[in-house]
Amino acid sequence: MGKTVAELAGLNPSGYADMNAIASSSTAMTAIVASQTARKAIESSNTAISALSASSRVVTGYATIGTAYSKDCWIVSACCTTSNSSSYQYTIGNFYDSPTTKTGMYGNTHKAVSRFAKNAAVTADTAGGWQHEIKYIPC
Repeated sequence: MGKTVAELAGLNPSGYADMNAIASSSTAMTAIVASQTARKAIESSNTAISALSASSRVVTGYATIGTAYSKDCWIVSACCTTSNSSSYQYTIGNFYDSPTTKTGMYGNTHKAVSRFAKNAAVTADTAGGWQHEIKYIPC
């Protein structure tokens, strides 16, 4: 899968043995986010999603209401860190491809998002001023 995604993104596939190599490379991730074909290939592959989710490049950002990360990124997961209630709704927006937002209900356990976003924004219920956590890979 790594070589295929590299080729779809216009990269030399010989430099990327697998999805772990893709996930480890900021150059590869930048090229992939610029290619709709490569983005869609990753978003539809469980192998690719698993490799990106397990990458050592995954970082954690925190936000109350507003932007958690203001650049291109692969969003691994999101949760509410200050409430275990499943009644709080979140919306993560600015995905590259349709649908452009993901809305759901969650508590304080990370839920998979597995999407590429530009200027990823996390918004949620304002009650209580809950803090939200987003795990992502910068692109």
